[in-house]
Amino acid sequence: MYFLQMEKFFRAAYPFLAKKNKYNLGKLMTNKILDMCFEINIPNCHSLTKSLTSRFVTFRLKNSGTARERKKKE
Repeated sequence: MYFLQMEKFFRAAYPFLAKKNKYNLGKLMTNKILDMCFEINIPNCHSLTKSLTSRFVTFRLKNSGTARERKKKE
């Protein structure tokens, strides 16, 4: 459920945040998701929530790169 909530937020926020801030977009998205305090059942030891969130955002940013955006526009 946590990944679904992150995916919904990413799809909603990416178009707006990508136009405004191209630098440190990964950190910005990670902090926004962590601040939203989604209901999760992940233990907080070793800061698992933060590491899972940052890896998810990194993965999604790689998938939503410029080549895909050009294909969508065409």
